[in-house]
Amino acid sequence: MDLDKHPNCAGHPNTIKPGALSDKYAVVRLKVTAQVKAPLSGCDADYTQAGQTYHQTLTCKFGLDMS
Repeated sequence: MDLDKHPNCAGHPNTIKPGALSDKYAVVRLKVTAQVKAPLSGCDADYTQAGQTYHQTLTCKFGLDMS
């Protein structure tokens, strides 16, 4: 995926209605500090809704090629 062809929405409010699909996506930056021997999992998300800030751990899984 060529990220330069998509707008960077980081730091800008995005509203997604409950039950709706969105064309927004997340990009993850990792700092690898040891050899990865299994898929990485667990994504932490911080977001604000109606003026209240929330922290949520989302289900996700990433394959990382260490070659």
